[in-house]
Amino acid sequence: QALNWQSQASQLLAEISLQFLTVETLNLDNNLTEVCRKIGRLFDVERVSLIEFNQRQVNYRCVWSSEHNVSEIISISADIVTLLAQKFEQESTLVIENVDSLKQTSPEEYGLLRGIGICSIAAFAMKNADEIVGLLSLSMVSRPLNWTKQKKVMLTQFSAALNELLLREEKERQMLNLQQALVSVNTQLRVMAETDELTGLSNRRPFTQTLDNLLHGNTAIGVLMLDVDYFKSYNDNYGHIEGDAVLRRVAQDLKGCEILPPNALLARIGGEEFAVVLAEITPIQLEAIATQLCNQVAALNIPHLGAPTGKITLSIGGVYLPPDALNELTISNV
Repeated sequence: QALNWQSQASQLLAEISLQFLTVETLNLDNNLTEVCRKIGRLFDVERVSLIEFNQRQVNYRCVWSSEHNVSEIISISADIVTLLAQKFEQESTLVIENVDSLKQTSPEEYGLLRGIGICSIAAFAMKNADEIVGLLSLSMVSRPLNWTKQKKVMLTQFSAALNELLLREEKERQMLNLQQALVSVNTQLRVMAETDELTGLSNRRPFTQTLDNLLHGNTAIGVLMLDVDYFKSYNDNYGHIEGDAVLRRVAQDLKGCEILPPNALLARIGGEEFAVVLAEITPIQLEAIATQLCNQVAALNIPHLGAPTGKITLSIGGVYLPPDALNELTISNV
């Protein structure tokens, strides 16, 4: 019987170890529950629990029980975590075949274990270096454990396999978090590289890229170049700080123009120079947009004593290219 049990245990260990080599750690919980069930059946116990410790917080990673009221199992308290940590300082295993043996010698320990309904327990520490990060617990609630040295050796090997799997999961989780952080940082850097710091609009780089992409396509293109009138005079009269404030205000007003299509790219490409790139546009629409932008900025009524109108205004120039314009240019050049 002992040899037959040893053979079954070795075969199960081999199966689990092979399974752990290929399992996706991001979808691990179902596999762990099934492993706990197989261990429970093999070792003839009533409960198998895989428990994780994290900053004195305890989490039942998975629980298998032969009892019907498995959902009513009480969570381990922080007091028991401290107790178990002390027990595992010297060795990685703890076997109490009958907790009644602790009643006189360790009443506190006895009370904690009986408080969660445990009659007997075999626990094996999960460690990361010297830090205890969890444990594999086999327990009985109805009778003492029938424990042998052979079972202890085999369960130590099962625990080692689980420990390696959980450490790999943690490393992959850390790597995934690092990758997500790098993606986030790269996204932020790209946004910063393509955003004008003063106004929050796109800068020259996305303006150039968008225009280049559209020029290689087959769609109508409209480009507007906007210039704040007499802006050097404004800086001379009011100072560069006020000049920056005007540019920000003008930029926000242009950005909020309701007549601009959703796919329009508005960019600041120089000191007081802005540009708009529009696709699938008509000449009439292009002129209407330019007129509206001029009117909106004039309607802000920002005082400018150095301008003939006495306020900030825009000058706008535009160019329209129909869908076949580039083809015609290419043919004429040839």
